[in-house]
Amino acid sequence: MIENENNFEQTEKIKVHSSWFLLFVRILIAITIINIFALIITLIFGFSWLLFIIRTIIELLVIIFLYVLWLSNHFRITPRKVIHKQGLIVTNQDSYNIESIDNISCNQNMFGRLFNYGDIILNFSGKQYILEDIWNPNYFSSLITRYNRDGTKK
Repeated sequence: MIENENNFEQTEKIKVHSSWFLLFVRILIAITIINIFALIITLIFGFSWLLFIIRTIIELLVIIFLYVLWLSNHFRITPRKVIHKQGLIVTNQDSYNIESIDNISCNQNMFGRLFNYGDIILNFSGKQYILEDIWNPNYFSSLITRYNRDGTKK
């Protein structure tokens, strides 16, 4: 997901989250597991409205938790740095200078190519940093490459 995509050239800063598709898949898997567990309990003890209400509350809490987790993990790409920020209450922020990147590569599996998500691999002198499950990784890797090229010309 891109924040401020329309005025990107004006602000020269972009905020990138992981793919919406992966968030949807994680929510779908969690709800499926909860429903299988609830079905087993229903088969053993019989149907009850209390179980239905508890299951619904758990599903809503899991959806909210996964969404907040997704929302609190993002990357910012500027002409000089790639910044990875994690956390909502306790935050962790890593910053990498674009000029010091030696090599940039993009990795997508079959589903990644189909749903347009993947990893961007940034290689520094002997170190590697992976931007995982980024939406539209080819665009962002070319953007970082362009910034790297522009930064090394100065």
